[in-house]
Formats: sequence, C-alpha cells, structure tokens
Amino acid sequence: MRFVGSEYGWLGTFISAFYPMVDLALAVAALTLAYAFGRGQWARPWLALLVFAAADALCSWLDITGIYVFAEGEGNILSLIANVLYLDAYAILALACHDQLLLLRHGPRHR
Repeated sequence: MRFVGSEYGWLGTFISAFYPMVDLALAVAALTLAYAFGRGQWARPWLALLVFAAADALCSWLDITGIYVFAEGEGNILSLIANVLYLDAYAILALACHDQLLLLRHGPRHR
C-alpha cells in the first residue's frame, strides 16, 4: 500500500495516521491546561508539551512525505527545525523543573 510517497503496510499506515491525531489531542489538552494555570509556573510544563506536540506533528509530516533526512551531511532546513523544536521542548521542560526546584528550596518569591 502506498501512503504519500512511502511504502507502508496497513499497520504502518494506521500508526502514521493515528500518531498526528493523538498529538493534536495532546496539543489541545496542553493549551487547555496552560490556560487553566494562567501565567504561573504550573503552565510551563504544559507549554513544553505543546512544543513536543508541534515537533511530533512536524516530524510525522516530514517522515510521511519523505522529506525528513536522518543523515548529517544531507539535511534540510525543515529537518533542522523539527529537531530544534524537540530540543526547545526539552529546554522549556528543564527550566520549568528547575523553577519548581527553586520554589521548593527557597519558597515563593515576594514581588
């Protein structure tokens, strides 16, 4: 069976179609939770999840269309953007965890 430029079996086609739908559901949940927590520090991990969902969606699209490149010397700008989005999501999550650690160690900040 051909699925947008790549050969997949029925399981591969199902996973390729299901994965972006789950990412979309995660993005909606992350936006809802980030909005519920407002601008506080509990919204930051959910924003990281939103960036993960965007990176996953981009990687899935690039992989399905055959644009994603795994080789170092043959990369393209879209593959670079997808990989940098993953790195950014991990950085946001790490900063949110560090902020929580500082809160536990030093207490709430007085403004």
